[in-house]
Amino acid sequence: MLDEPDRLLIDVSILMSWKNKSKDTVLNRTLLKLSLINKVINEGWAQLYPIWSKNMKLKRSSFELTFDSRLRSMVKLEFLTPAGRSYTRKSIYGKYKLAKQFTTDEWEIIENVYLTIPSKWVKTDKDIFDILTK
Repeated sequence: MLDEPDRLLIDVSILMSWKNKSKDTVLNRTLLKLSLINKVINEGWAQLYPIWSKNMKLKRSSFELTFDSRLRSMVKLEFLTPAGRSYTRKSIYGKYKLAKQFTTDEWEIIENVYLTIPSKWVKTDKDIFDILTK
């Protein structure tokens, strides 16, 4: 199994793109991906997960496969909704918006997890659904 960041950290990093924006704000997949790439580079994830983060900007890289998997998961869990071009089980293209309006408490949880320093030794084995539905 590839060593990669906890899926919860990836989920909240994607969701933080909507912090202080309207639920109906539409964000492009490329913008979401670049935002996550910046977090990976600037916060040391690339050093923790060198194989996973190698060639992040290339199609079909380990990073992109994980990123697309998390987008599909958040659509399936009804945290995001496709807002453009096409969405299929195998691929995701286009634009997204929040599928639900998060409460102030939920945003606080998302932000606190977002600020967590990633560690190879701490794995939650959870996604954003597990945290916000408890």
